[in-house]
Parts: sequence; C-alpha cells; structure tokens
Amino acid sequence: MSGNPPFSELLQVTNTSLSNPGGGSTRNYDLPITLGNIDTNQLTPYTQQYNFNIQHALGSTMVLEVGYSGSRAIHMMRTQDINQPPATAAIARGTQNADQLRPYQGWSNIAQREQSYASNYNGLQFGLNRSFSHGLMAQVAYTFSKAIDNADFTGGIYGAYPNTRNASGERARASFDSNHNFIASYVYELPFGKNRQGLVGKVIGGWQYSGIVSIRTGLPISPELGRDIAGVGTSTRQRPFATASPVLDRSKRNVNQWFNAAAYRPIVDSDYGTFSPVSRNILSGPGWNQFDMSFAKIIRVHEKQELQIRADGFNIFNHTQFGSVGTSFFTPSAFGRVTAARDPRSFMVGARLQF
Repeated sequence: MSGNPPFSELLQVTNTSLSNPGGGSTRNYDLPITLGNIDTNQLTPYTQQYNFNIQHALGSTMVLEVGYSGSRAIHMMRTQDINQPPATAAIARGTQNADQLRPYQGWSNIAQREQSYASNYNGLQFGLNRSFSHGLMAQVAYTFSKAIDNADFTGGIYGAYPNTRNASGERARASFDSNHNFIASYVYELPFGKNRQGLVGKVIGGWQYSGIVSIRTGLPISPELGRDIAGVGTSTRQRPFATASPVLDRSKRNVNQWFNAAAYRPIVDSDYGTFSPVSRNILSGPGWNQFDMSFAKIIRVHEKQELQIRADGFNIFNHTQFGSVGTSFFTPSAFGRVTAARDPRSFMVGARLQF
C-alpha cells in the first residue's frame, strides 16, 4: 500500500540537458496509475502436516525406515490483477489500448494480495542407515513424491494467473516438484597402514574416504509465449497452443530436442483474444546425477597441533549435467533445446594446520 498515491510520488524530467537538469519539462504522475491492494476478506492461512513411519533394525548396526509424509497449505498469499481487461483480439493486435477495457476505468494494473494459493504434497520415503562400525558409516534415502499447487512462486509471493477469470489450467505440478530423489552418503576408514609405525604409517595410514551420491529427476518447466496473444495487457505466463503432446520419451531426449517443440503450432488469426488450453508445468527439465568424493587424513604433529590434508572431487565421473532448457516460443533457435550445463568435474586439494 505504501506504493500507492499519495504515499509514493514519481517525478520525471524530459527534454533536458546535463548542464541544466531542471530546465526540461516535468511531470509527477503516470496515467493510468498502477495500484496495490489487499483483499478485505482476510482468511487465516494454515498448513497441515502428517506422517507415518516404520523402523526396523537389521542387525546391530543398520536401521531400515519406510514412511509416508504429506502436507497441505491453504489460504496462502498470492498476487492477482483484479483490473485485467477481458481477453480481446483488438488488444492483442495492438489496435486497442488495454486500459480502455479495464473493469476499473482510470486505473492500470491493480495487484491485489489475496489468500487463494493452495498446495499439497505426498511422499513415500525409504531410508537405510548404518551406524559407524568396522570403519564404515552410510546413509541411503529415496523419496517418491508429488507436489501440486495453483501458482508459481515469483520471489516472496506466489504469482498471478494468466487469465484472472479462469484458473482451471493452473492447478498442476509445483515448480519445486521432483518426483524421484535419491541421496546416499558414506564414510569409510581405509584399512591399510593402520598399524604401521614410523613415517610409512603416517603417510599411508589413517586415510578416510567419503562421498555423496545425488540423483533426482528434473523440475517442471512451462513453455511461454512472451507476447500478449490473449489481449489482456500483459504477456505474463501465457502459454503456446499445442496440437499434440510435447512430452518426449526419455530415450529420445537430447541436447537439440529436450521436448517436442513441433507439438506447438504457429499462432493463427483465431488465436488472438484467446488463452491456450495447455496447462502449466506439463514438462520436466533435466535431472541431476552427481557423484562427489573425498579423501582426507589427519596427522597429529604435536600434542596440540594437527594437520588435516584432503582432496575433494566434484562430479567425479564428469557426467554432463544439463541445466536450463529454452522455453520461449518466439525464440525458435533455443525453443526446446538445452541452453546451459552445470559445472563439469573439478578437484580441490587443501591442507589445514590446527593449533
């Protein structure tokens, strides 16, 4: 609300020069004015969390755990433009100003904060933990889950629907939904040289090998038009029209074709003034497959001094980790293609003296 008039003022100076900044013409307002608003029908936001776990000991050092975890978020805050004009072909074609058809004339976008965001999460979880014994400690966890919500997170608050009059296509996979998650970590004290004395024992004995394995499926992605084809005064989150499923089988995905870009058809004249029926987040981006390893050794130099030596390797098998995928429909050179990759294999060697 602090951004609304009269609390916020805007001063513009035009047709001026650096030698005389105040010599141009000035205006202290822009029309129509954009407003912020808070829904007066305030509801109490709340979350529900529920879980069920079974643990079973496997011998004296291992524990197997199987469980279910779920949660719901209700009446959470999100932003909605309550002054969006109806979808109009003339606005999309640029022959009519969107402000002429807004419900509240004289005002531009009215960003209303309302409590209409909702989400739910359900996950089946498996875990295997081995406590430190005979030089080995390990933890393994796998989660099969699904997260669903009705808006994308846009930094601090959840965002608006493309069509404020119809949100039927917005309930879909949450932007943070990763169906399969596997992670394992381990620490192993290498057995050789443990009982050797002298210099040889100090060099080859006492080494510790550890690592982390992280494997997960990709997060959802949504192709977007980037143009106001619906004719509502903004292109935000408008999606292209499809004639077939853009989802490709995993065996057919590659750098040049992560999803079937040909499934989205060109814009035709009858599309102006309408929203695409394609839902959000129906595609998945690249997953994650990373192996990190480390060798470390602590050498006691003196009673109160010790030297730690370690060598760390990240993405040790140099597995290509695809990053972002082109989702802008009107950028055909990148649409459907992998446009970035994560870090390749790297090593780090270091030593630290503690005293």
